[in-house]
This record gives sequence, structure tokens and C-alpha cells, in this order.
Amino acid sequence: MKENKIVERQRITINKVEYFLDTLDENAQKILSDIRVIDGEMQRLQIQMGIAGVAKNSLLEKLENDKENFEACPVKEEDTEEKEPDYVNQ
Repeated sequence: MKENKIVERQRITINKVEYFLDTLDENAQKILSDIRVIDGEMQRLQIQMGIAGVAKNSLLEKLENDKENFEACPVKEEDTEEKEPDYVNQ
């Protein structure tokens, strides 16, 4: 007895419209390939940003733990407002 296999065609959604992937021309296939590469790179960079954030927090913690070795500046009233940390502006 022969089995009838149903082949599901791959689809892609572009601007909320679905297209069959096998109907896209060579230029569209190249663009999709480029988009996939860019998506991969963005994902890699997000991971790198996470790693950099952890490293930065670790260094800030080390700096905080070493602050007893620093001479503190007197605090003026205008210095009590929320502002960016000075290390950002250097």
C-alpha cells in the first residue's frame, strides 16, 4: 500500500504577508540570507554586551570594595542631584 506524503511548503512572513519560500527569486533569497547573517551577528553582540555588563559590574564592585583607600571630596548641595557617574564622563 502506497503512502501519500504531504509535503509542507516552507513559508516566510514579510510585512504581515505570507509567501512560499520556494517562490522567491534569487535576489530575495540572497537578501534573506543576509538578514539571517545579520540576525546571528546581533544575537552574538547581545551576548557580548551581557558579558561586558557582567565584567563592568565586577570591576565596579572591586572599586567599591577599595574605596576606603580613596580620599572623599566634600559633598556640595548641588552635587546631591541625580547625575551620570563621573567615570562615564571621563
